[in-house]
Amino acid sequence: MNKRQIAQANMFIRIKLFFAKYNALLTAFAPLATLMGKFATQQTALQAEIDAQGIDLTGVAQGKENLKHTMVQLLVPLCRKAKVWAKTTGNATLQVQLDVSASDFQTSEVEEVALAQNLLSILQTNAAALLAYNVTAAQIGATATAVTAFANAVGTPQQSAIVSQTATINIGASIKQIADILSDCDDLIEPEFTAAHADMVKEYVANRRIGNAAATHTTITVHVYADAAHSQPIVGATVSIDEIGRTETTKAEGSASIVQFKAGDYHLTVKATGHSDVTVPFSIKTGKHIEVDVVMS
Repeated sequence: MNKRQIAQANMFIRIKLFFAKYNALLTAFAPLATLMGKFATQQTALQAEIDAQGIDLTGVAQGKENLKHTMVQLLVPLCRKAKVWAKTTGNATLQVQLDVSASDFQTSEVEEVALAQNLLSILQTNAAALLAYNVTAAQIGATATAVTAFANAVGTPQQSAIVSQTATINIGASIKQIADILSDCDDLIEPEFTAAHADMVKEYVANRRIGNAAATHTTITVHVYADAAHSQPIVGATVSIDEIGRTETTKAEGSASIVQFKAGDYHLTVKATGHSDVTVPFSIKTGKHIEVDVVMS
């Protein structure tokens, strides 16, 4: 599971508790009762898949934390120097990608490997220019060895990696199904209960948040991946709303948010080096926060 999926799964647990707390009132509204039943079934299935993934991941090679620590200690200082080089040369895209710290390596292991490999590639490609900033070939070579060692440890044993990827795909599909159910619940709960039970509706809305910024503003958060399993986030992709000329760049987890714009129908364009451009139509209401997953070919 990636960091966002964990946040969503935690939100589902809060909603489960909310539904239990107000069960008598909510289930008296028959259409909502049907959706709550579907939610309960899907949430239970999702939890089983999460538990299964945790079991299947046992036995992964020892010492990965030490290898990760070594990799981060070598990689981050070079990236900080390289970020200044990118800023000085006016390369805004590389400046964003190189703006990392040790805290950026607190996601899933697969995402951490993807981030490290992307940063290493930038350092290797620009090695000649970075010499002026005392980023030497020897340092880059030692960092490459550390990145490879950590990546190999994450991939051991191979069967666990395959099982993990399959579980991640299944979990992603389950999360989407539950999110669709809760979207319908939103459209029933707020209009039906706001007048008579405003405090309950506020509690529901608060529990529905999954920790994304600016929940009170119209917001779209885009998550860009290189694979259907959502295990390879793309850093440095540009995410644009064509009609209003707003653009953001994805960071360590392959995510970017565009905040505070008018409700309406729009087209989202995602671009990433080495991938075909993707355009996705979307609609959004005032004050809503939607999320879009984009897989680049």
